[in-house]
Amino acid sequence: MALPNVIQTSAPINPGNSGGALVDLEGRVVGIPTLAAGDPQMGGAAAGIGFAIPGNTVRDIAGQLIGQGKVTNSHRAWLGVEVAATTSGGVLVTKVQAGGPAAMAALGLFPG
Repeated sequence: MALPNVIQTSAPINPGNSGGALVDLEGRVVGIPTLAAGDPQMGGAAAGIGFAIPGNTVRDIAGQLIGQGKVTNSHRAWLGVEVAATTSGGVLVTKVQAGGPAAMAALGLFPG
C-alpha cells in the first residue's frame, strides 16, 4: 500500500495520537504524527515506524476549516460516484454525482 504525501518518522505514535507535533532541530513544525505502521505478527503497531501529515498540508486544511468552516479542497482525487461491492471482487457503480468528474466524463449507469 502506498501512502502519498506523508513523512516517515521514528517518533512514537500512541493509540489515539496523544503526542504532539513533529518538529525539526530548529523547533519548526514539519508534520503531525498520525499513523503507525502495523505489525501483523504482533497484532499492533510496528515500533519505530510511523507517518506524519506534512506541515504544509496541515496549514492548508486548517486554513480552509477556519476560513470556510469546512474542507473545500482536500487535494485528493475523487470520482463523484457511489459504489457497491460485487461477488467477483470488483465494484458496481450505483450512482453518479451530478457535476462530478465521472458525470463530466459521461460515465453513465446502464440498466440491467
